[in-house]
Parts: sequence; structure tokens; C-alpha cells
Amino acid sequence: MSRTRVHRPFRTWFDDPQWCVELHDHRTGPCDLPPLAEWREWINRVGGTPPWRCVWELRLGSMPRLCGCRLCTLHDLNREDRRRGRHQARAWLRAEGWVDGPPHPR
Repeated sequence: MSRTRVHRPFRTWFDDPQWCVELHDHRTGPCDLPPLAEWREWINRVGGTPPWRCVWELRLGSMPRLCGCRLCTLHDLNREDRRRGRHQARAWLRAEGWVDGPPHPR
């Protein structure tokens, strides 16, 4: 992959506070949100299930998408939506008489 800023691994996006947002879970006790620096260190070294109830989360919807690669367009996250759209379009084309049904298996 390119070494540009947009193609960084997701764990490195925590280095930039503008993409981080607090996610609180106070159902079982008071707030124990770690400082962002401590969260970054834990993400980069340990990973897995966090030891805190309240955590930091990335705002994926507002991250820049500067090119058309799979990472920038969130290809894997939008897979089901694209598939559903293709099937709806095919069904509409069949209903309108533009296509003669599904293709034969080979």
C-alpha cells in the first residue's frame, strides 16, 4: 500500500484526535474512560477486549476518502448494500421485460 496519510492502518487513526470520539457505557459503574494517549498505547500493543467500560471510537463516516481503493471507499463495510442494489436492479429489469430471467448455470 501507499505510505500516504489516507492509507494508514485504522489503529494509527487514533493518533489524530479529530477522528476520535468518546463511547461511554455507564451501565455497570462510573466512567472509566482512559486518556487518549493511554488508549492509543493499548491499541497499538495489546488489542483484544479493552479493560475499560468507556472507550474511544473512530468516526468512520467522516474520515476522508480521497481515492477509489477498497480501503478508502469502505468496500467491505458496504458489500451488502451493493449486493442488494444489484439484485433490486435485476428484478426491476426482469419485471420491465428488459431481461429474460436469470442466466442458466454452466
